[in-house]
Amino acid sequence: AMAALLEDSRVEPVLLASLLELPAHRELMESFEHADPVVIFEVREAVKKALFASLEPALSRRQGDPGALDNDAFTAEAMGGRRLLNRILALRVTLGARGALEDAETQYREARSQTLRMGALAAVNESPDALRAELLADFEGRYRDDPLVLDKWFALEAGSQVPGGFERLERLLEHPGFRWSNPNRVRAVLGPFMAANHRHFHHPDGEGYRRIAALIEHLDGLNPQTAARLVQPLTRWRRLDPGRSTQMHAALERLAGKRLSRDLADVVQRALAP
Repeated sequence: AMAALLEDSRVEPVLLASLLELPAHRELMESFEHADPVVIFEVREAVKKALFASLEPALSRRQGDPGALDNDAFTAEAMGGRRLLNRILALRVTLGARGALEDAETQYREARSQTLRMGALAAVNESPDALRAELLADFEGRYRDDPLVLDKWFALEAGSQVPGGFERLERLLEHPGFRWSNPNRVRAVLGPFMAANHRHFHHPDGEGYRRIAALIEHLDGLNPQTAARLVQPLTRWRRLDPGRSTQMHAALERLAGKRLSRDLADVVQRALAP
């Protein structure tokens, strides 16, 4: 079915891009009463590779040339074309397809739209290849004076599951562009770390939960409303596998024992209530 879709030029690019995407990690988590988030991530990746491995030639043929797209247009067709190109590039990098990393670098460096440049970055963001670090460093240098675009860089770095996630989180918090007084910047770091960095946030020894709880406590002294919103992932301990559930509950209990604002204390106490 996927092969037929890839070869059918009548299928609209935006529809094909959606059909090439597996259900989201959070959607899969909600299908279970108790779930191991890391296992779900790893199985989802394994299914993706098994499903698309034999379709790599068809993916390459359908990907096309980024330069042929109308990068300045905001029509449904143009936006769908950019989305499809990014989706196929990400799949090819995941599959380890020949030339995929080179294509990602070319798309990044020659991109005439922010959508394509971000698509190339997102495609390599889970790759341990040196190209990831090189392109992300270039992006940070290009846009360090553009707060909205730099938020995207912070989000990619925080959400990546490549090794060294805890050390990377610390570097982001020490970055000259990070300000605890800037709610958007704080959300750009802590939010993706909890939502996308499954291997580190859900580390089996609870290190991710403890770190986030400590950061939420610090944030609470500066912005209680933002702290109360960002603590939400720590309140879902009942939905996790027994080991992680215990670790997350313990981190939440330690947080409850601190002097918290009314906003944050209300969320934490409700989460711990029997």
